[in-house]
Amino acid sequence: PTAPLSAGAGQASAVAPAINTKAIDTLQELDEPGSMALVTQLVSSFVDSADGHFDRMAGALAQGDAKRLGQTAHSLKSSAFNLGAETLAGLYRELEKCGRENRLADAGAFLEQARHEQQRALLELRELLAEAA
Repeated sequence: PTAPLSAGAGQASAVAPAINTKAIDTLQELDEPGSMALVTQLVSSFVDSADGHFDRMAGALAQGDAKRLGQTAHSLKSSAFNLGAETLAGLYRELEKCGRENRLADAGAFLEQARHEQQRALLELRELLAEAA
């Protein structure tokens, strides 16, 4: 079985920002010059739906539904990565694998790490929205 991320890896992510702003810069380049409309739309969509999606993953785990856990983690993984939440996307990737490989016993530790990292990412994304307003 795959073990949760090592304590060293967790400590590194606690120090590093939850959001790699280079990803946000890349999204800005896709928008009209000087506009934050695309970034604001994508970030708002993620912020508004993240907790509900996370609850669906937790519910899937509680119900022993490996397929739904994997599917939900897959959709969150892409969104998180596109917004620069790389550590969070990596945790979602592990949860996706746990679901795909029916390793629900391993998923609990990843889910708790993801819960913490998602809160960090949402805090930074909300700050970004406030700055863009």
